[in-house]
Amino acid sequence: MAYYLSREVTTFINEQGDEVELEIFHYPSHYEAIATICQDAPPYKDHIAFGTDPRSRKTAIQLAINNLNFLSYKEKPLH
Repeated sequence: MAYYLSREVTTFINEQGDEVELEIFHYPSHYEAIATICQDAPPYKDHIAFGTDPRSRKTAIQLAINNLNFLSYKEKPLH
């Protein structure tokens, strides 16, 4: 099991009005971001997406959010 150096959790409302939870881990060798949408009311959505980068917290977050947007709204992810 890898140990992380820091962990942060935040929530925000995206442009489509959905609540997104973003969890960011800083490991010794990389950053990892996990973005989720879980709705309790219709229209039900339950999506999870990941982003990693060896050096940049911001890039890991952007990848996770872009991947989540693709899963949830079929928007093409940026790489």
